[in-house]
Amino acid sequence: DDEQSWSDDNAFSKTNSRAASQATVNHVLETEVSSFAVHKLSRYGFDSEHCQAVLKSYNGNIGASLEHLLLQCFTEKFGKRMQLTEASVQANIKDCFEQRQEEALALHSICGDKFIERIQNRVWTITLELTYLTNVLSKTKQGNSITSNIVNTNSQGICKYYLRGDCKFGSRCKFKHETSHNEKSLPPIREDAHLKLNAPVYELE
Repeated sequence: DDEQSWSDDNAFSKTNSRAASQATVNHVLETEVSSFAVHKLSRYGFDSEHCQAVLKSYNGNIGASLEHLLLQCFTEKFGKRMQLTEASVQANIKDCFEQRQEEALALHSICGDKFIERIQNRVWTITLELTYLTNVLSKTKQGNSITSNIVNTNSQGICKYYLRGDCKFGSRCKFKHETSHNEKSLPPIREDAHLKLNAPVYELE
């Protein structure tokens, strides 16, 4: 009876230890899913709660979680076209790594220091100076500013057609024919974003 009691107590102790260990692991997994990781995946357009669930299943690994989300997204969109081909099934992992390294060398020779291998064989980043995109964004902001100024001039009783240079009423116009203070203070548009040392850069990962 004593031996049986000791055996039961020992088994109970091991069960409690395993349960405590599992609880610790679950707690660690909960803490590993950081708000930064969820935010980073959400920037790709995925739902935050879905991102959090996938991160938990991949122990907080952002790269693996992103691959899973993208695969799921493409599978839902393209269906059978996402099935593995016979060639991809038979592909050798070593050959894949060699091809990846060749591609990394090619990108480094083209981009120079702008190409960085953040995590070996896993994450690459390329820093790009997309001047045309910067110009488009700056023109959009400038256009919004001009629209805002026209609205302001209307509230001041200034003729918006006069500001555009096509008022047909001339001296008979009931609005003021003068340049507003805001219009005078507008800086000229300059296409020199590419010459600035602090021009914005874009990172492709």
